[in-house]
Amino acid sequence: MIKGVCSVKGPIVLLQRTAAAFKRDRRQMIRRVQRVALALFRIALFIGLSYVILYPILYMLSMTFRSDADSLDQSVVWLPKHFVTTNIRQAFISMDYLHAMSNTVCYSLIAALLQVAVTAFVGYGFARYRFKGRGVLMGLALFTIIVPAQTTIIPMFTSFSHFDPLGVMALYRAVTGSQTYISILNTPLAFWLPAVFGMGLRSGLFIYIFRQFFRNMPKELEEAAMIDGCGAYKTYFRIMVPNASTIFLTATIFSVVWYYNDYYLNAMFADKHPTLTVALSHLSMSIGQFVSLSDQQLIQIRVQAGCLLVILPPLIFYFLVQRKFTQGIERSGIVG
Repeated sequence: MIKGVCSVKGPIVLLQRTAAAFKRDRRQMIRRVQRVALALFRIALFIGLSYVILYPILYMLSMTFRSDADSLDQSVVWLPKHFVTTNIRQAFISMDYLHAMSNTVCYSLIAALLQVAVTAFVGYGFARYRFKGRGVLMGLALFTIIVPAQTTIIPMFTSFSHFDPLGVMALYRAVTGSQTYISILNTPLAFWLPAVFGMGLRSGLFIYIFRQFFRNMPKELEEAAMIDGCGAYKTYFRIMVPNASTIFLTATIFSVVWYYNDYYLNAMFADKHPTLTVALSHLSMSIGQFVSLSDQQLIQIRVQAGCLLVILPPLIFYFLVQRKFTQGIERSGIVG
């Protein structure tokens, strides 16, 4: 009797083990298929994003180094048959590149650096000090991010064309009876003053970034500095700023690129001293000294050469600081 039971139970146990092994192998196979499918999806996504990002640059490179004959040759798609630098030279001269670059540095880049310094100071105040209305003021600072420049451009233009700090000029006109006005349009002050007072391009975002970063720094640093006799300002400049070098670099890159790429404010406030973006927008008209304005194909080639000249400085700048920029993004509190 026992032998009969054992003889029946043996095959049942074997079948159960076989079924369990089959299920285990099936789960492992499903996991492998899922991993392969996920990897293929990531590869396809990266290829698609790379195409979207790199296509304009590759197109600019292809068009910039083409000769006039290649631009009319239907067989030329990507690689030109004749590599020339004529387009770059003509775009360089037509844009008055060096003068436009100096205007960009004077107006936009200095304003970007001033904005970073001011917003870092304000963000530190929001992060470390408690005062009445702090939440409301922070909300107003963030609200400036979503307010388009078009809604404030008219009052800003009026204020800059009739600049009157603290009502001094109104008092002078009332006393003297003259109609004297001060205009800061086409001067660096039109860009520097908003940056100094925390109203530059996306200043609210920079205040938020610095606030998030300084909130995550240990309070023991400030307590140790105060024990050593440092006041609030000395603690900020000697302790907090050196420890926030990566986030300063990140904010500086963002600010510089946004000011550098801005066309709307530059065209409104500095039309007599064009920056690179404004000079690029006029390139299709100023290139007429080299090609006929009726030949749109040749004009487009010169415009692509001008675009390459404009994006070249920020590309070089980014490649030089790419590692620090990535570290700053990770530590800024924007992600994660």
